[in-house]
Amino acid sequence: MLHFTRFEHLEPLKGEIPHFPFTEASKIAWRARAILREKHRSAEDIQNIGTDASMLLEQYFDHEKETKIDEIRKDGRYDLLETDDDGNFISFNSDAYNDYDIHTSDNMHDNDALMEAVDWGFDPHLFELEDVKEYEYFAVMALWLLSQYVHDLKFKFQFKPIGWIKRENNKYSSDEIASFGKMLLEAAEAIAHAEKLRDIDRVKEKYETKIQKIQAGASLALTKKDLNRIQDEMRNEMQESAKAERRQWSEASNEIRHRDNRSAKQFVLDEFAKDPRSVGAG
Repeated sequence: MLHFTRFEHLEPLKGEIPHFPFTEASKIAWRARAILREKHRSAEDIQNIGTDASMLLEQYFDHEKETKIDEIRKDGRYDLLETDDDGNFISFNSDAYNDYDIHTSDNMHDNDALMEAVDWGFDPHLFELEDVKEYEYFAVMALWLLSQYVHDLKFKFQFKPIGWIKRENNKYSSDEIASFGKMLLEAAEAIAHAEKLRDIDRVKEKYETKIQKIQAGASLALTKKDLNRIQDEMRNEMQESAKAERRQWSEASNEIRHRDNRSAKQFVLDEFAKDPRSVGAG
């Protein structure tokens, strides 16, 4: 389970992501940043949102643990609880996780855990930043995962002595490539969920605003004709907004593609400079 409290390896708004081994990583970053820039979030804001989300996750899992302990004791299933001599809780028996569907940071995917935590305890009024939205949590989460991805591209874990060491080259094992791909898939799922929540918010806000304008200028209740007009206006506005976003995405994709092409060419030149026989061999 992640605790995205730091962005040590990727500046959230401007940091570049290596094109190798997955060019899609830059596209995920662009989508996350586009959402956060809509509300003019700074790097410090993003850090604060990540810290708050991490605290919410911890509170959610603490609540989940206490709830399940109470439920198990109420059912008289004390065999599922490991306690000390004074009866204080230590841990759950392995069977408890199956019998009571206990959620922990070890058995839940990052996206599922954050969704559960947000549904359970998200309250924008408790946040110091102005008008924080649920979808911003998931956009920040995507960037945090990308920061971890960049870290793992640059460092590898060893057991003797135990710890992370800087890589000497850009050669990765098949297991490492699979791990990178899984991390990027989680980041893509996070940003897809953020975009869905944002679009729902947009529809609600537009609908409520139009109703308020009509009600302010009329003493009677809304008619079916009024509602149909609102739906038509919203449909047109959403279509225009979608077109504008597609144009922005196309421009960004072109820039990302050109940058990756330049990076790929530079990578080949660097490899050739190290060993001319390695380029084009095989």
